[in-house]
Amino acid sequence: SNPWYIKVQPRNTRVPTAKFEMFYNGNWVALTRQPDNFFQANFAQAFNGPYTVRVSNLIYSLVVVIDVCFSF
Repeated sequence: SNPWYIKVQPRNTRVPTAKFEMFYNGNWVALTRQPDNFFQANFAQAFNGPYTVRVSNLIYSLVVVIDVCFSF
């Protein structure tokens, strides 16, 4: 990952993750699930943290986490 590209994987979840989103430029942006079960996105401009993320699981529970820091 870097400020223009991010690849993340939610870990230790009891129910499989259905959707991973990040709040970017005033909108929720869904990251694309990859074959290796990570979620990734490319951004047009540098996207420096901290980040706000939203994770949905297969039974439609939703968790919003504010001020997440990723290391690059």
